[in-house]
Amino acid sequence: DAYTLDGKRYCMPKHGFSSAMDWQVEAQAADSVTFLLAQPHPGFPFQYELRADYALHGNQLRVTYTVRNLDARDFCFSLGAHEAYAAPEGIEAYELLFEQPESFDNSLLESSLITRRTITLAQDTRVLPLRRADFETYDSLVFLNLASRGVTLQSPLHGRKIRVAYPDFDVLLLWTVPGAGYICIEPWRNAPDYTDADGDIRHKPGMIALRPGQ
Repeated sequence: DAYTLDGKRYCMPKHGFSSAMDWQVEAQAADSVTFLLAQPHPGFPFQYELRADYALHGNQLRVTYTVRNLDARDFCFSLGAHEAYAAPEGIEAYELLFEQPESFDNSLLESSLITRRTITLAQDTRVLPLRRADFETYDSLVFLNLASRGVTLQSPLHGRKIRVAYPDFDVLLLWTVPGAGYICIEPWRNAPDYTDADGDIRHKPGMIALRPGQ
């Protein structure tokens, strides 16, 4: 719930602050909308602009995030998505098909942080079955080292499917409430901090340091 930057401590909710704030609609058209967030937060007292642009291209939805540093000093930031995809028959009727064969090494959580321990759910395969028991046991599945930058949610029960591409995101999380009719496919720029981390945000893997004007 906190980090340090240049020796100063800042409080920060575990999933950041942007999702709990009111965004402005900056631009809107028939097939696109741009949301703007520029309000300082006690845990992020910097001048910035964060934009989320949603644009339809045929049967595709493209989401683009843009961050601009308007402050006179550097800051560090990261981004993560939290979209949920309907699985009305239950998640066990679905599977995830990845671009490349993977070793699905789940980084184990301890409260809101990750540990250095992993458990392998599957090896040398493109297909990861969705199992309720995994989410009952581990809460979230956290994959730090996947080679794929795209995954398809599909089911042998029907032909409906959706592909989620995340070319600029290095970490993938999966989450659901056991028994719910959805699965969250969450591309993140980085993972939660490690249990043995020193709290310095500049030391956290995957953080992006942005200079003034960038």
